[in-house]
Amino acid sequence: MRAGHPLGVAPYELVRKMRASVCLLGPLLARLHNCKVSLPGGCVIGDRPIDQHIKGLKRLGADVVVENGYVHARCNELTGNDVFMGGRFGSTVLGTANVLMAATLATGTTWIEGAACEPEIEDLINFLTKMGAKIKGVGGHMLEVEGVTELHGAEHTVIPDRIEAGTFMAAAAITGGILRSRERVPSISAPSATNLRNAVSRSSATTARFGSAATGTSRRWTSLRCPTPDFRPTCRRR
Repeated sequence: MRAGHPLGVAPYELVRKMRASVCLLGPLLARLHNCKVSLPGGCVIGDRPIDQHIKGLKRLGADVVVENGYVHARCNELTGNDVFMGGRFGSTVLGTANVLMAATLATGTTWIEGAACEPEIEDLINFLTKMGAKIKGVGGHMLEVEGVTELHGAEHTVIPDRIEAGTFMAAAAITGGILRSRERVPSISAPSATNLRNAVSRSSATTARFGSAATGTSRRWTSLRCPTPDFRPTCRRR
């Protein structure tokens, strides 16, 4: 990918197809200091506002206005600051990514509290670090970002999608099929895989293995309650 002369507008025709396109807001603002990104689409979960994204960018000094279906953000320069990313439903992954990318080119140091800890954020930090960003706290709810004047190109392999992998694992177990993952999917062997393994074993399935490979052969399925841990951040704003 070459980004020699990026446009400052992300149109609705493109952004509506994928909610993650809202993550253009942070890097475009950091590089151009003036950008317009359509409100995101591509999500059927329900109402998922981007107020945390906007709040975070405003903390860095941006003037943000939502009008005519677009988020218009501008600034003279971005300045490091304390940014709290916790919300009513916990930390926001895309919001953390947006503020994180903007903070890499901000003047001074930014502390992102209540940051999302998902593997995708860790992978983004690894990518930005390869490009010259200075970020501390990877894997935790507190990130420290020391702004740099510019980033450079880098080579990076994006991690596999753990949600898609989990979906295929469940499909293999339900249909009595066999699934083998050629490479380890981040966090797939944590709580989600444990619950799925328990569900398979308690539903008279004959085999179930999870890790770099997953196999499921089921005969009979019954309902099962699978508790999930609460991953909401516990950090407090200073």
